[in-house]
Amino acid sequence: MAKEGNKNHQIDRVWNRSLGEIMAESFAKYAKYIIQDRALPDIRDGLKPVQRRILYGMSRLNLTPDRPFKKSASTVGEVIGKYHPHGDFSIYEALVRMSQPWKNNICLVDMQGNNGSIDGDLAAAMRYTEAKLSPFAYEMLNNLEKETVKFVPNFDDAEIEPTVLPSLLPNLLVNGSSGIAAGYATTIPPHNLGELIDAIIMKIDSPNCRLESLMKVILGPDFPTGGIIHDDGGIKEAFATGRGKIVIRAKIEHENNHHKKQLVVTEIPFETNKANIVRSIESIIAENKISYLEEVRDESDKNGIRIVLEYKGDEKAGNAIEKYLYKSTQLQINFHINSIVINQRKPVQMSLINYLDSYLQHAIDIIVKRTTFDLKKAKHRFEIVLGLIKATSVIDEVVKLIRSATDKADAKTKLMKNFALSEIQAEAIVQLRLYKLTNTDVKALIDESKQLEQNINQFEVLLNNETHRNNHLKTILRDYKKKFATPRRSQVAGAAEKIVIEANDVIENKSNTIIVTKNGYLKLCSPKSVTLDSLNALKLKEGDCVVAIHSSNLLDRLILITIYGNILVLPIHKIKETRLKEQGVHVNTVTTLRDNEKIIYAQIIKNNEMFGDEQTLFLATQQGMVKRIFLNQLLNFKTLRPSVCISLKTNDFLTDVKLINDAKTEILLISKNGLGLRFAVNEVIPIGLKGMGVRGIKLRTDDMLMACIVIANKDDLLTLVAKHGNAKRVRINEIVPLTRSALGKTLLQQIKSKPYVLTHALNAKVNQSVLVSDDFGNQKFIKLSNIPVMDLNSRMSAVFEQSTSGLIVVDDTVLNNEVNNLFSNDKTS
Repeated sequence: MAKEGNKNHQIDRVWNRSLGEIMAESFAKYAKYIIQDRALPDIRDGLKPVQRRILYGMSRLNLTPDRPFKKSASTVGEVIGKYHPHGDFSIYEALVRMSQPWKNNICLVDMQGNNGSIDGDLAAAMRYTEAKLSPFAYEMLNNLEKETVKFVPNFDDAEIEPTVLPSLLPNLLVNGSSGIAAGYATTIPPHNLGELIDAIIMKIDSPNCRLESLMKVILGPDFPTGGIIHDDGGIKEAFATGRGKIVIRAKIEHENNHHKKQLVVTEIPFETNKANIVRSIESIIAENKISYLEEVRDESDKNGIRIVLEYKGDEKAGNAIEKYLYKSTQLQINFHINSIVINQRKPVQMSLINYLDSYLQHAIDIIVKRTTFDLKKAKHRFEIVLGLIKATSVIDEVVKLIRSATDKADAKTKLMKNFALSEIQAEAIVQLRLYKLTNTDVKALIDESKQLEQNINQFEVLLNNETHRNNHLKTILRDYKKKFATPRRSQVAGAAEKIVIEANDVIENKSNTIIVTKNGYLKLCSPKSVTLDSLNALKLKEGDCVVAIHSSNLLDRLILITIYGNILVLPIHKIKETRLKEQGVHVNTVTTLRDNEKIIYAQIIKNNEMFGDEQTLFLATQQGMVKRIFLNQLLNFKTLRPSVCISLKTNDFLTDVKLINDAKTEILLISKNGLGLRFAVNEVIPIGLKGMGVRGIKLRTDDMLMACIVIANKDDLLTLVAKHGNAKRVRINEIVPLTRSALGKTLLQQIKSKPYVLTHALNAKVNQSVLVSDDFGNQKFIKLSNIPVMDLNSRMSAVFEQSTSGLIVVDDTVLNNEVNNLFSNDKTS
């Protein structure tokens, strides 16, 4: 029976409700709690609940400014156990934040020990640090015992806690606040106490004053870390609506120290991490993004922030560096103001006038309640003093009466009846010991009664006269200003100019050599390190080969084209400089390419170089499609992302790209099976980047286009290289010109048992330096004179020991004309 009864009881507790209904109701309760009791500050004292409970708990522990420090762990334990049953870390974190001068204009907590740093270092554990109330916070807690604010039971009804502090200090705007609640977020910047007090006094004197008048007193936010506020109307918008945006810049000074030019950062934007700023500048130097910038040092100490940047160049270079750092680091930030506060238990958007009205309402309410309490206490004491004065005038009779009384109640009754005393007066007399009653100084009582009477009159005037109340508040505020106000730290300036950084402003146009490999590695080297010997000793990853070697300057740009028909235009200065022996940086550190996307072409665009309509790029695909694009289309590329330069058919790939400087020249298309088609370049009309192009050569089923050659001189020799190290040279003038899209003519005699498969072709003179890459990543310069000159119908000769994966002509200027030493015994062919 007992089990069955228990079962029925459990069934009675089952609810038949939808999950959505339960979730909505539960979340609504949770959201209300988060909004009202966790994340948003109260408009009256500017504190979140955890902050208020910490300060109240510290006052209960008597951690006042005039007393010794006490371990932070005792404060955290007091707050957790009595007022805020949450994690000890969150409470300690809030305690530490209230003690950090780089986050508060006026700290609410004085802490002894490591309380973190502006570099983002964490505070020491709570068992090591010690804390007590700051004078500012102590003043906020003043009059708490005078029934000035409402107290409510704590979480377990064992204690009571204030719902707000009786603060007459405008803490909300002095120290600001930030937090994220359910559906709300607040970011209130700190302001200058002196300016706020002046504005409050202005509001008292002129209740209907306009925002424009207030803004003559309050210039804007004032951050503890200083900085320069650039205002483009955001301050006024924030003051008017509670929302706005400002720009904060670090304060940077120009110095000359021991013949070294320096930029010195002495103030940084609010809520930024100094160590991260230094690291970001170090990264800029390491990546050579500003070639004039040489070194950064953090010389900050207890006297303030000092980040020193040494640079070379003139004043113009210093100004350019300053602008670049503003744009690229947290030396400039956008600060978004969103003033959401709790007002009458509801989240509201707070304007400046709203805040001042709420502050004055709260301050007057505290003054009235405090004065009411003081008046009540003064009247009570005044009544007692009058009774004591009356009793001392007949002290012998009073003493005799008290001694004759049977008990305390009998004594009170007789005193009230015989001497016309009130119950309060009689109670006060019987509470005194007889020796104290007989030794009472009548003069002191008379003086006290006069002072009490004067106080009572003042209190009554204060309660009944609004002008006196306002003047009293103004006096208190002026005292606060003398005691706590500090000079403005943040300078307010006009709108920040738009920062436009040209590469030549921050990049020294230094010469270098760029080496590009098929697998996408870029080696930006010193020109002195690139020699015949160093290139001969160059080792790449297996399967990789050199695509191009160019002389360049840091202000030049690099064109890269891939097998997938993508084109990239990269500023040289964005490529990290490496040594020749190093692997280099992959192109994906600057941009993003697909997996296995190989590079087939690289070209330098000189700084400020312009191209005529005659200058084009000739593109050829494996399936025989060709296309021309104007070079000047590439000059305006602003993005580092790949762009399409040719649309490819399915399973088609871009196989070769050549620069055309004269549309009257001819082009030679060469297939892997040894067919060549020679025709005029102007048969291919230049088109836009996204077009597919036209048919260049007709190919058999088992054939594909391997290369294209620009015919600059009909008397030149064409070098052909096949798999397994076979090669030969042929005279270009023996190749009969045809028209585009024809089948092509034979360039070599094939062997049926083991056909040649062409891998490379180039048009070079014998005295030009040609670099060969093998399949194992080795590089070697060769003499073209070692490759025999044959007619079109001849077979190829075995020239190389193994297959070649790359074959390029290296410009003489790259090698500082060292090629003359290599070919000193050869004649030009």
